Amino acid sequence: MKVLKVSMVLIGILGLFLAGCAKEEGGEQAETRQGGAEPVSQASPGDPTVAVIVDGTEITNGQIEEEMGRLMQQMGGQMSPQQLESMKGVLKQQATDNVINRMLLEQAIEDEGIEATQDEIDERMAQVTAQFGSGEEMENRLAMMGMTKETLLSEMGNAVKVEKLVDKHAGDSGVTDAQVREYYDGNPAQFQQPERIKASHILFGLDDGAAPEMRAEKKVEAERVLAELEQGANFEELATQHSTCPSAPRGGDLGFFGKGQMVKPFEDAAFALGVGETSGLVETRFGFHIIKVVDSEEGRTVPFDEARENIKGFLEGRGKQEGLKVYTDELRANADIEYKNVPE
Repeated sequence: MKVLKVSMVLIGILGLFLAGCAKEEGGEQAETRQGGAEPVSQASPGDPTVAVIVDGTEITNGQIEEEMGRLMQQMGGQMSPQQLESMKGVLKQQATDNVINRMLLEQAIEDEGIEATQDEIDERMAQVTAQFGSGEEMENRLAMMGMTKETLLSEMGNAVKVEKLVDKHAGDSGVTDAQVREYYDGNPAQFQQPERIKASHILFGLDDGAAPEMRAEKKVEAERVLAELEQGANFEELATQHSTCPSAPRGGDLGFFGKGQMVKPFEDAAFALGVGETSGLVETRFGFHIIKVVDSEEGRTVPFDEARENIKGFLEGRGKQEGLKVYTDELRANADIEYKNVPE
């Protein structure tokens, strides 16, 4: 169901506060698994040249470069390197706007004394998790967006404060049952859930450009583990011990995924397996994999009652995003913004 990808009320707000310091890992959804991130508002190790001055406060090129890295990482799973390169100019402008908007929102929050209680943060976190159905599904989807559960939790307080600020100035965007039904009836393609499988894997990771002898060593290691599996060893235990993928602590569990979410050799091998079956060695650009399919779901139309809460969350989130844009536009119109040396 496509609406699930954008149904979280707070994700767009959170995006204003997240910066990329993540590293690509191997073989998971959308071909990447992202690491943790730090708030851009912290001191940046990059270029200290002043790029923009907002109401007397300086923004450096390093801060903009850091935000640019986050945006490129987030977009990396959605387009080719060539397309990403062609988008650099647009992304740099977006990164500059994001840093300015974040600074203005943080100042407004401070000026108005807006706080977020731990109960409010916990409630929002529970809402986000519930929208995905499980913690595992949430972590997989967040990884596709360049985020982790830890990153989400660490910035949830900022998101709640911004949400309260926007509600105060732009009004709460309530959604009626009629609007939810209208959206469901008007967007039937979004509620077609394709065939999915749930799989685990053991990754024997290789860096890009790994020497042939290193590749050979990894293959020998993978073959040894495969032989253990064929002799009856426990897949989850071996994944925990040997896999270099972030899914290792979960016994290699990747959760449910459909076609188009994995690199092609991985997808082809996984969808060729039946439930309970284990593959031989599968080679991708990330290294060697051993894949086990643990469950499958046929394609279906998601019924309205099942989709209702996700649609409501999506519509609420869209309304809040619109309110956020209106409010940040007002803040920018009333701010003194002086552009100095924005990176080209």
